[in-house]
Formats: sequence, structure tokens, C-alpha cells
Amino acid sequence: SLNVVAYRVGMNGNQVWGTTGVQLIDSAALNGGIAPAVGVLPSNDAVVAWIADGSPKDWVAFQKISPSGQPAWSTPHRIIDSTFASTQSRPQVIPTNTDDFFIYYVKQTGFFPPVTNMYMQRFDAAGQPVWATPVHLSSKTINAFNDPSIVPDGNNGAYIAYTTSNPTIPSFNDVYVQHIDFNGNLWSADGTEACTGTNTQRMSPRMCYSATMPHPVVLLKETDSGQSSAGATIQS
Repeated sequence: SLNVVAYRVGMNGNQVWGTTGVQLIDSAALNGGIAPAVGVLPSNDAVVAWIADGSPKDWVAFQKISPSGQPAWSTPHRIIDSTFASTQSRPQVIPTNTDDFFIYYVKQTGFFPPVTNMYMQRFDAAGQPVWATPVHLSSKTINAFNDPSIVPDGNNGAYIAYTTSNPTIPSFNDVYVQHIDFNGNLWSADGTEACTGTNTQRMSPRMCYSATMPHPVVLLKETDSGQSSAGATIQS
């Protein structure tokens, strides 16, 4: 049984929240949780999200912790399918310029390999969902082994780069980039293909953006069609 524990380490190396940290436990989970992700809000509160071990399906649990190490809520909040028809997992926390925050997660259905769709929900400072329904980030699915790279856009939105299938040859890997704004609007239903064509395969993107950059930039691995040779490609 694994549990998620959060620590805060000061600039001098001291453990601000003590040697045992802050235990993050969802009492409804069977065997604790794994794969935590953290985001720090402008208030310096930290939001931690993780995969809670459930039956018959896992869900995403999350908790907000103050700079002094106090959990904000008596029990973690959850992103869960009440019908247990799908697994919610692999969360990432993306802060905004306010105390609202995004949580990215995937919804998985079917057996191995599951069909994996990407979603995002915006939460307010109280941890309540802002949008009536989560935003489906792309009509394209991702595989069970590659998580997207997500960075804030500096304007209360985020950029997401992900490995998916080539639109012409579905068996080829390809990289798409998507943008979501504060209100949940997307560039398009699919996102934007970072590089086009079928002579190469593209995968493993890493997104980069800062206020000094005119455009977001994605770094990706590009290989020949048989993946026997590879290089690094940058697209803006």
C-alpha cells in the first residue's frame, strides 16, 4: 500500500513541514495512491493531485496545502466517474495567475491497451469545478505510455503538446499542440500538428513558453519511418 506524502524544503535545506511531511490520504481509496503532481498558486498554496487506488476504477484525488503545511479541506476532492465506467488518472496541476487552477487528467476506457482521452477542468480557490463539464482537449487519443507536456501561457491558459497518431498513417507517431484559455476554449477540436508529412515519425514533445517569447515552442524527437535513426526538432 503506497501513500502520497508532500514535503516543503526551504532554501537552507530544512524540511519546513517536518520529517514526516503532509500525509495525503483519500479514505475511500483501497490501497492509497501513486503518481503525485504538484502546482504552486500565486498565494503560495500548493495543489497536489494523485491517482487514488479504487475499485473497480481509479480516480484522481487532490488537496490544497498552505505554505505552513495545513491541508485546506478535511478530505481530498475527487475527479471520479460515479458510474465507474472509466478510469481517471495521470493528473497534472497547472496554476493560473489567479488562485484558480487547472487539473489535466486522462479518462481511460476498455482493456489493455485502453482508449485514452485527455481532459481538463478549471477549479476555483475552494476546489470546486468552474466549468459545467470538463473540456475534452483533443478528439485525438494518446497511448498509455506517453504523458503530454503542459505549460502555462502566462495569460491564465495553457499549452499542451502530446504524442498521438499521424492523420494520414495512423500507425505512425505524431506530435500535436493544443491551447486552452481561461474559459475552456481550444484552438481546434484536434489541436495543431507540429510538423506535417509522412516521411518521419514524431514523438516525446516538451513544451516551452515564457513571457519573453513571441510564440510557444515545442521540442520533439523526430525519427525516420522505421525509427532506426533520430534527431531533435524544434517548432514554434
